[in-house]
Amino acid sequence: REVAVKFVNRRKQHREASKREYEVLRRLAHPGLAKASGLSTTVNRDAIVMDLVFGPPLLDWLCSSPSYTESVVHGYVTQLLSALAYLHAASVIHLDLRPEHCLLEADTSTLRLVDIGDAQIVRKGVEGMNMSTQSHPGPDFLPPEALSSGPVGPYSDMWAAGAIIFLLLSGQPPFNEV
Repeated sequence: REVAVKFVNRRKQHREASKREYEVLRRLAHPGLAKASGLSTTVNRDAIVMDLVFGPPLLDWLCSSPSYTESVVHGYVTQLLSALAYLHAASVIHLDLRPEHCLLEADTSTLRLVDIGDAQIVRKGVEGMNMSTQSHPGPDFLPPEALSSGPVGPYSDMWAAGAIIFLLLSGQPPFNEV
């Protein structure tokens, strides 16, 4: 089995977030999630050992494809929503869902969600804490509650999923100013 090691600089992510990411990936088993098998911590950084995903980010692959069909997008969206449903059923909200965190396996038929360092574990029926916007590159995939510092929940991930679906079908972010 081949593995990848994600090195996390302590200045960018606290040790508790690395431990939470490791624990979530270690305990959950879904084909749409990379499984974690180890965590190593030092003074300055953490290392999470997980399944190696060989392929490109979903958006890179689609942009480099000469053409693709709605059927292809349907397959990826189905896998994305399946992974999200599994996370939400396990009381985990991803909170950093964006195209860069949807990786494809080498055969480009299997989608995997990665980078759940911002994930929160919530009790069913209870909203999560407020969401940090520090690690996010821009508002395209951020739900409104993140921008207004409101409480988050599974609906936060679904907003981002909807924005990704819009991007995949139209080739433009949903709030792209023309």
